[in-house]
Formats: sequence, structure tokens, C-alpha cells
Amino acid sequence: MQTSRAVLAFAYVAEQFGRTGDLATGLLPLFAPVIAKRAGQKFNPEQFATDVAEMYDIEMHPYVAEEFAPRLAAEGFLIQTANFHQNAAYENVQVELAAAPISEGALNSLLERFLQFAENLLRPVGVEISRQMLKDGLLDRLVQPDFLGLMLRPDRTSTGPHTLVLRSEPDADESASDTQRLRIDYLAARFILDMRNKSPQDFDLLVDISSGAVTAEVALTLQHPPGSGEDLADLRIVLDGPLIMDALGFGQDGLESGIQYARRLIESVKKAKAIPVIFQHTMEEVEGAIRSPVENYERGQPVYGHLGRRLLHNSTFAPYLRSVLRDLPQLVTDLGVQVLPFSNIDRAKARVFFTEKNEEKLSEEIGFYHNNETQLRDARSIADVLRIRERARAKTLKEAQILFVTRNGRLARLSRQFLLRSGLMSREYLPPCITDRYLAGLLWITQGGGGSHLSRERLISNCTAAISPRRDVVTKVHRFLENLSQVRADRFDALMTNERAEHFLMDRTIGDVTLIKDSNLEAIYRDVELIAGERVAAQKDEEMANLRSSHDAALATQRAAHEDAMRTTMEAAAEKLQTESTRLLQLEGQLAEERERKSEAEAAVQRLRSERAEHVALQVARCHDAGARAAKWARVRVGVTMLLISVALGLLTAFLPEFFPHQVIVITVVLIVITQTFTVANYLIYPEAALDGYVRRCQKNASNRRAIELGVEQEVTQGLGN
Repeated sequence: MQTSRAVLAFAYVAEQFGRTGDLATGLLPLFAPVIAKRAGQKFNPEQFATDVAEMYDIEMHPYVAEEFAPRLAAEGFLIQTANFHQNAAYENVQVELAAAPISEGALNSLLERFLQFAENLLRPVGVEISRQMLKDGLLDRLVQPDFLGLMLRPDRTSTGPHTLVLRSEPDADESASDTQRLRIDYLAARFILDMRNKSPQDFDLLVDISSGAVTAEVALTLQHPPGSGEDLADLRIVLDGPLIMDALGFGQDGLESGIQYARRLIESVKKAKAIPVIFQHTMEEVEGAIRSPVENYERGQPVYGHLGRRLLHNSTFAPYLRSVLRDLPQLVTDLGVQVLPFSNIDRAKARVFFTEKNEEKLSEEIGFYHNNETQLRDARSIADVLRIRERARAKTLKEAQILFVTRNGRLARLSRQFLLRSGLMSREYLPPCITDRYLAGLLWITQGGGGSHLSRERLISNCTAAISPRRDVVTKVHRFLENLSQVRADRFDALMTNERAEHFLMDRTIGDVTLIKDSNLEAIYRDVELIAGERVAAQKDEEMANLRSSHDAALATQRAAHEDAMRTTMEAAAEKLQTESTRLLQLEGQLAEERERKSEAEAAVQRLRSERAEHVALQVARCHDAGARAAKWARVRVGVTMLLISVALGLLTAFLPEFFPHQVIVITVVLIVITQTFTVANYLIYPEAALDGYVRRCQKNASNRRAIELGVEQEVTQGLGN
């Protein structure tokens, strides 16, 4: 596929299908130039499929071409010439090619920007690539964004058991075309990500081209492609190790784009009612890919790749990976992926459907792997899928039962070629191994254009992985500097801890370790140090400005919050004070009332006391009066008694003179007169002194009796005592 017009047709496919959900309508513009090429000739499905493959690099099955013939006739691309027992014959029509549905000028402008972008990166390294080759290279990678050059020369990771180990240097017999492919891979990926950041509209066009290409590939290679809204119930999707590593966050690039894409793919599989699974031997591969760099790091051996960088930059990452290894089965389950056990016993029972010898041949045919264990595992995964299918010859997804999905497009292509060449599978059957890109197209079709995010995220993920810092490039610079000066090597290592510096090193070498030579390596280092330093400084300035801005904003927010809080607090305090003041006034009123009531009570008590005192005084006076009267009468009684005694004596002496001599009578009379006179005189002069004791007793007794009657005994007693 070389023409810009064909690429724009892919963009139109994506745009139409995403908008209408009608895949056939979107595909028709692809066929117009193919039909026009053979106008007036008989429509031949096989020839049509060949022409489509030549123009679009899509291997269309002739059966699919026959399926599209009635629709092409309905759209005026073909005319029906005969109908033999429901087998119609058609003739190609001269179709006038309308203007491209998507602006060709927009694409040409985008290509021109890519040329300038690529030349700016190529100029410092002294590499020249023709403008046409660069244009075609970008368009090819939009249609097939697998970056095969980078896959042929993969980055080296840590060595050890159960680990993907890839070559750190290119093969000596690597061809110039392979080297050129790697360089264009890097330039295309770098440009696509640059457009994502700087020109979203152009990036959307790039995504549409990539999405439309994969959708067309799915629709044209499957004899019965799924329809919009059709689910893939009971279809088991076996995921390979790198996809699981990406979903866990430990993939080769280790960036968020790869994580999001892998997890979105798994979620889309589940949304389509399919079942994401992983073989047990793939679980062991994932475990080994995590365990090996941890063990090498703990033993002090070199570590590489994404996990290696994180181990070197963060001492706490090793214990974390240890915990991941312990919980790995649960972490995979949490992703929604089931472990599909397929034991040696199961494999032995099913070897009649795909023999061990065929598995060995398949392993030999899927290309060179630096790690033989990985090669054997990939071959086993494909072989086990065929064994689980048994005799099923799947033409549709419903019949497929199980598919192995890999990010390695080379594995999918070579394994299918081997099965076709060996007669183990017919061309119309669904292969056991497909790429994640092909699966994304299937899922996009079943979701009626609603899964376009998958194509976008896959393109971002692949491009991010393609420009990820390569350990072979970094290592070669480090070794050169180490031979010159350990200080400079250490400084370079410190510089490489900065992500921007790593990516600038990749830009300075366009990701090709062969461009690093003794003659230019020091210049490369100085450029990296200078420009990366400037970028780091600019980054720090930007970070400081952002921090300052954030600090000012945070300060303003805090100040406003503080003012609001203070205002709220003051309002609450004022309200509380007002409440307390009101309550205090109420309390003061209550206290005044209490005081008034107390005064009134005290006055009442005082009045009662006064009244009682007056009453008591009156009663006491009455008691004293009673005593006085009793004393008076006591004196009267004494006087009367004395008088009676005197009278008696007088009478006795008068009437009984014979018993008393005259002298006695005279003396008696004198005594009586004296006594009475004394008594009367004494009473008149000293009324209280005469017969004092007797009188006092009579007085006291009378007062006490009266006090008991009046209830003032105590007061009278105290008064008498005083």
C-alpha cells in the first residue's frame, strides 16, 4: 500500500463506521479504484481479491469478494450479466472516482510536517532517507503499526531462567533494509506522539487511518465477519505474556499508555461476552519475567529494561516485586483473566489433533528468538489452541472456540503461513493465532464503532513502546564514557535517571545503536548533556512556576478558606455571645426577682418576728401580772393569818383568864399589836421584803402556770432567771 488516496479511504472507513455502524458503506470507497482498474471486464472474485491485496496490503479471501458482489452491484460498481441457479455473474463498471471523502490536502500537509520532523532528527546523526521512502514509511506504519524493525532488533533484558532474553546488538548479517526499517519505525512513532501532544486534529486523522485499516482487514479476511452488536459468547481469548505484563504495569515500556490499552482490551473482551484466559505456562513466563530481574538485582548483577530501571532508581521496588510474585495469581484474577490449565496429560490425549512433531516444526518456522524458551512457549500456545479445538474447522468466531492473541504480528503471520503451507489449515479457516490489533478490530466491529478508543490507545501504546529508551543505546554510551572517565560515566548514569534525558538520547540516535561510533559518541554525549540539561532546567523552571502558581493558588484558597473559617467562627462566636448575653440578662432578671422575693420574705419574717415578739412580750407581761397578783394575795393571806392568830389569842385570854395569868394576857396583847403594826408598816414600806421567800414562790408558781397556759414558758423562765 503506497498511495495517499488509499490511506484516506481507510480514514473514511473509520469515520463512516464510527458514525453509522454500517461497515459495508464505509468499505465501498476502497473498492472504487479496484473496480475502475478493470472496467468492462468480467468480475472475477479471485482477481478482485488479488487487486485489493496489491492496493491495500490486505489478504482478501475470494469468498469474501463473492459476498460483497451483490452490494457492489447495488451501489452501481458492478452490473449483473447473468444468474445461473442463484450464482450471479457480474461485470466491472467504469466508476468515476469522486473526491476523497477525507481531504487529501490535509494528509499531504501532515506528510510534509512529518518530513520536516524526520529530517530534523536525521540531520544531526548524518543519515539520509529519501522523502518518498519517509512518506511511504509513515503511511505503511499507520496501516500496520507494529514497528517490525524494532521487533527484529529488540532491546536486551536481564538474563536468567524463564525470562525473555533479546539481543543487545544487531546481527552481523542485518540487511540495510532492516536497519532502514528500524529508523523509520522510530521516526514514525515519534511523530505520531508529537502530533498527539501538539495537534489533536491531525492525530485524530492518524487514528482514523489506523482504525479504518484494521477494520477493513477484519471485514475482508473473514468470510463471515461479526456484525454490529453480535457478542462472542463462550469464545476464549488466550492472552500472551506481554499483554498480561502490560496490564499488570510491568510491560516493556512500563508507561500508562500500555497499561491502559491492555486493560481496555481485556475489558472489551469481557464486554463482548468472550472469556479472557491465560495458559498456565504463560503464567510461568510472566512470573519468570518479574522474578529474574529481582534476583539479578539482589545478586548485584546487571539488570535492564523497564523493571531494571525501576529497580535501580527505587530501592523499595524489589520488595514490592517480591510481594507481586507472591500474589501474582490473585492479581491476574483481579484483571478478570482466568488461568486455563492444559496439562501434559491433556496434551498427550490431544496430540492426535496436533502432534508433537508438528509443534517442533512450528517452533522452527516462527522465526528467530534469542530466548529459546520463549520460542517454545509461543509454539506450544498455538499448538494447544489447535488441540483444544480438536477437529473443529472454524470459519466464524462462534466456531473458533478459542484464539491465541499476541502483540507479535510476526508470530501470527508466520504461524498461519506454516499451517497453510503444511496443509494443516485451509485458507478460509480462522487461524489459531491473531494479533491484538486484529482482535481490537473484531471488538470494534461487534461494538458498532463504539470501541474506537481501543484503536487510539493501541496506536499510542505501540508508538510509546517504539520510542522507549533502549538499553543497548544507553549501555554503549556508558561503556564508551567508562573507558574515558568513570566520573563522566557516573554523570551520564545520573543524567539517564531523567526521563527527558533518556528520550533525548533516543532522538539523538533515532534509536539505532549502530549510529553510535567512536568518532561521534563523545559529541552525542555532549549534545545530550547540553540539551537535556537545558530541557531539565526548563522543566525545573516550569515545575517551579507551576509550584509557585499552585502555591499561590493554594495560598489564596487557604486564605479564602481561613477568612471564611474566621468569618464563620466570628459569626458563630457573635451568635454564641448574643445567646449568652440574652441568657445573662434573663439570669439577671431572674436574680432580681429572687432578690425581691427574698427581701419580701425577709420583711415578712421580720414582721412575723416583731409580731411574735410583741405577742410574747404581751404574754410575758400577762404572766408577770399573774405573778404580781399572786404575790399580793400571798401577802394578804399572811396578814389575815397573823390577824386571825392575834384575834384568837385575844379571845383566848379574854374568855379563859383562869388559864392565863394577867401578865401573860397583857404580854400577848402587846405582841399582837406590835406584830400587826409591824406587818402593816413593813408591807407599806417594804412590800416585797416581808415574807419574801413565800411571796416569791407564790409569784413564780403563778407566773409559770400562766406561761404554760399561754405557751411562753421558756421566755418567762429566762426572764425570771435574769
